[in-house]
Amino acid sequence: MHGLHGFTRHHLTDVMAVNRLATRHTRNARSACQSTDQLNLRLRKESEQRQLAEEKQKQSEERYRLLIDYSPVGILHYGPDLVVNFGNRRFAEIMRIPQSVMDGMDCSRLKDQSVVPALRRAAAGELAYYEGPYITSFSG
Repeated sequence: MHGLHGFTRHHLTDVMAVNRLATRHTRNARSACQSTDQLNLRLRKESEQRQLAEEKQKQSEERYRLLIDYSPVGILHYGPDLVVNFGNRRFAEIMRIPQSVMDGMDCSRLKDQSVVPALRRAAAGELAYYEGPYITSFSG
């Protein structure tokens, strides 16, 4: 049967099937766009949360660093090999050495060895202290 402008019922059925497919693909595309938008929003939110957490971490580290650095108590951190990892300003003042000299300093090679036994005991996990005179190894 020939109908509208030379189209057959078969042609119309094909056109209608193509329209249904196009409509389905359009819905799928919209759904994919919505999913992508939702994913982008979630990623943006997670990124903002991570940045906020990193900023809070930096602020916390800065407060801790200032607390340690300006503490009225001398603080020295060293490993089992007695090599200094960190010494605060007050410790440098007590020891009469520049703070920059302390990092990497090997305490087992100090000229005045009177403090070394206490350092070794503390490095071994024992309660240790040194009380007495100390002559600085730094001259300059």
